[in-house]
This record gives sequence, structure tokens and C-alpha cells, in this order.
Amino acid sequence: MSLPATLLKILRLHLLKWILELFFREAIKELLNGNSVRAGRYGNFRIAFRSEGVEDINEFNANSMIKDARIVFQPSKLFRSEVINKLQFTVNCVTEDEVKYASLSDYRRAKGISGGGSGSDKPSGGGSGGGLDENPLG
Repeated sequence: MSLPATLLKILRLHLLKWILELFFREAIKELLNGNSVRAGRYGNFRIAFRSEGVEDINEFNANSMIKDARIVFQPSKLFRSEVINKLQFTVNCVTEDEVKYASLSDYRRAKGISGGGSGSDKPSGGGSGGGLDENPLG
């Protein structure tokens, strides 16, 4: 890579960090003001929490009754599908009876197993199944 190309790459990375820093500084202000924050076409950040209920509002004490405050990111449908539909998983090794095999195909060869589904160490991603319907981000 030439020096100008290297400098451009470094500048792009610094610019990206700077933009993200500005975005999150403003996001913090908005979240602390009780607003949700839209991250363009990617989704939204918001504050969520639990609280104990009271029969009389005068008995409510926010400092002691609000619990588990957290920041939640809710990805947009488009962003989620762009990621989930392109996921690919790789079986790096298989361990059985304290014996480690370097790959699924090595394990199958050692055990005399032929085929086994796609016959690949790299199952394709996308679709449903394999826990992909659960969103760990909210």
C-alpha cells in the first residue's frame, strides 16, 4: 500500500471515530433527557427500567424504586435482516472423549461418517433456525 493510500485509510478511521464520538456524546444527552435516539436506518437507542408499583403516587420514590436501568438498542428491520441474512458459521473444531479434531470433516473422516448434511465445515447463514430468531440485542 502506498503512503498516500495508507494516510487516507488512517484519516478515514480517525474521521469515523470522530463522527461516532460526536454521535454518542449527543446520544447521551438525549437519553438522559428521556428521549430515544434514532441511529439513522440502523435502529434506535432508548432507556428501559423496571420499577416497583405503589397504590398512592405520593409513596413513589424514584431513587429507591427504579431498578435495572439499561440502554436498549432496537435494530431496524432492514439492518437486522442485512446482518442476519448474511451470517455464516464455521465449525472450528470438534471435541469428543477429550480428543480434539481440527474440523467437522476431520471428525467425520476419523469416525467413518460420510456426508452429514451439507458436508461442509461452513454451514450457510440466514433464514431461521439455530437460534437466529432470538435477538440478543432486544
